[in-house]
Amino acid sequence: MEAELRYIYEVCRTGNFSRAAENLFVSQPALSKSIKKTEDAIGMPLFDRRSHPLQLTEAGEAYLRAIEKILLIEKDLSDQIGDIKDLEKGHLRIGGSNYVNTSILPEALTSFQERYPGVEIELVEFSSARLSQMLSKNELDLTFSCNMEFMQDFQKQEAFRDRLLMAVPWNVPINETLGDLSYGVEEIIQGDHLRRTKPPVEMGVFRDLPFIALDKGNNLYDRALRLYREAGYEPRIRIVLQQMTTAFKLAESGFGITVTCDRLVQASYSDLRFYAIDSPLADRVFYMLLPRRAYIPVAVQRFMEHLKSRI
Repeated sequence: MEAELRYIYEVCRTGNFSRAAENLFVSQPALSKSIKKTEDAIGMPLFDRRSHPLQLTEAGEAYLRAIEKILLIEKDLSDQIGDIKDLEKGHLRIGGSNYVNTSILPEALTSFQERYPGVEIELVEFSSARLSQMLSKNELDLTFSCNMEFMQDFQKQEAFRDRLLMAVPWNVPINETLGDLSYGVEEIIQGDHLRRTKPPVEMGVFRDLPFIALDKGNNLYDRALRLYREAGYEPRIRIVLQQMTTAFKLAESGFGITVTCDRLVQASYSDLRFYAIDSPLADRVFYMLLPRRAYIPVAVQRFMEHLKSRI
């Protein structure tokens, strides 16, 4: 891509001329002069220089859309040439939530790297909403989501499923009330809840217990709230957190109950008691999401196949 277009794109990305110049290893006067030359040629500005950070004009928006298309074509070509040269090499940039990155990917990434040591792996961690934005800008090769709202603009393949459970500290009296309906950690690990060896419970039984919630925008927050509302009441939220793993640990300490998922239940020493939830909302399907592009690099294809074979 021509230098002028790279300069424009970097200023768009950073919203700042000096930071863009620093990232491009050019002087700010040289970068500004190059962009001004383009603006003079088309007869209108690309940036509103009165705003901080810089805002694109209508012409700037048109340039940005065109530049992103050029970058995508260049990346596709580079990936194809790289695959032709050596199918054992490549670059893989994966985005995942804290849950996916800590509970789903570690073993799969390790075994994939052992099998394909020439593939360079980069793993980033953000919220699902942020990751979908990155994917739409082709800043990721692959991410994961169970939220249909984020899937509409992407290619997708099913990756894995999980089951939501209510996690209750062992010393909460409701465990005595519910008797044999609870599962221990080992039973969850063995998949007894998937075989429905015990009946699910109604969410109404947890009405008066302090609840550990996840932040708004998290899929688990949305589902938990809907589960409570299906039972006809609002949860008594004691604290709001960003990560499911933190909520799990707080529940272990006795701070409150929380909705968690079976794939997070791994530590056999936990004293938590788990209850199957009587609702279709308890079943989640996670998909691998890919940008809508003409070519999927071999490294990405192989990782997708490898991940599905492992989980």
